[in-house]
Amino acid sequence: MNELHKTTEGEMTEIPNYINHIFDTFFELRGDRKSGDDDMVVGGLARIDGEKVIVIDYQGQKNGDHIKLPNSEGYRKSLRLIELAKTFGKPIVIIVDIPEFHITSSPNQQRTDEALARVQEAMLNLDTPIIAIIAGKNNSAFSFELFVADRVLAIDQAKFMIAPQKKTSHNKAKQIDAQKLLELRFIDRIIANQKNESSVSKSESWHNVIKDELQRIILLDSEKLIEQRLDKLQNRFLSLKSIISEI
Repeated sequence: MNELHKTTEGEMTEIPNYINHIFDTFFELRGDRKSGDDDMVVGGLARIDGEKVIVIDYQGQKNGDHIKLPNSEGYRKSLRLIELAKTFGKPIVIIVDIPEFHITSSPNQQRTDEALARVQEAMLNLDTPIIAIIAGKNNSAFSFELFVADRVLAIDQAKFMIAPQKKTSHNKAKQIDAQKLLELRFIDRIIANQKNESSVSKSESWHNVIKDELQRIILLDSEKLIEQRLDKLQNRFLSLKSIISEI
């Protein structure tokens, strides 16, 4: 269920309902300041227990064989928000919910990849904390591209389908869950969700976990923060390589 919130340009837009429950306030910023906007990337300014943060929510919508993913405008909007975080020294909370899909290559995909690469570079060099949350249950491995973060969290039902580099009749895609990712140190924490728990209750749990994680890293100096982020990124790459090698 989504709610309508007023945007910076006076229009009405749909905001994922969990954002309204996790954060005490949320003010959406739209557009990439170049060519347009992307509804698959929702971002803006928020507060959590008085702490000002930047929120970036990456979404994917699957309809049969068709998948709608963030596009170049969405990544440029993300870059705008990352630059805002850098200017004002605010932490970033990234939420990712992109369902599993078959990756295809196209000129448009290449343009999107270039925009994503700029976002990754900006995140890697950002001198403020970044927390990323895996919010979906059946996730695309593409989501890994967005985890240039100091802390990566996942809901306990999260699963990923990892495809082999070369498909044959003998090697097939492998499904891994949040617990396996935690053991491989790909993620740092699992967010427990109780069965039949209300969306409000789940969001309150996320609220408390995000607040706790921010307190863990917010006092680190920028040089140490970036150094640890790079180390974590390298460890995640090695973990992913290990998973692929087992397929």
